[in-house]
Amino acid sequence: MEKLKILGAIVGLVANIPLFIAVWKGLKQNFSTWILWTMLDVITTIAIINQHGNYYLSGIYVFTSLAMSILLFVKKEISWGLTDTVTAVGVCICLIVWYFMGDNATTIASTAAVVISAYPLMRDTFISPDPGATKVYCMFIVASLLSLLAAKDTSVEEWLYPAATMSFSAVLTIFSIRKPTEFRIVH
Repeated sequence: MEKLKILGAIVGLVANIPLFIAVWKGLKQNFSTWILWTMLDVITTIAIINQHGNYYLSGIYVFTSLAMSILLFVKKEISWGLTDTVTAVGVCICLIVWYFMGDNATTIASTAAVVISAYPLMRDTFISPDPGATKVYCMFIVASLLSLLAAKDTSVEEWLYPAATMSFSAVLTIFSIRKPTEFRIVH
């Protein structure tokens, strides 16, 4: 089981390399968003560790999110938008939940916040599919699946985070391979 967890984490690390390279070469991302995602990953990982759960995948994402945050800070890619506000609120809610309700509730809250904060990426991928990103999204699915297969049981600390990341990676994969069509979001 430990070997599958480690393998899942390694695949998760490797999946981030193309994104890191793309940002290095000019793909626009935002420091604020990535540092907030790092905070969510830190909260999730510590809560899972405290429960002696399946933390390898979330732990590697702490490392990759922090590395991306540093790169974006160095490149001065800093702004603040609605995604950042929603994610910052999610971080605050997770810290409050952690203080009052403990690690199990925090794992649920922080995993939910990670999924909610991924919504803009899902929306953007739906509107502007990028088949070039499909392989990367598939690698994230594999990383999550390996982590799920390594879980001792279906408890929150073992199963929730990899199940959630696998689900939204699957959605991103499906959206990235669809044919672009004229699509307008009506407000």
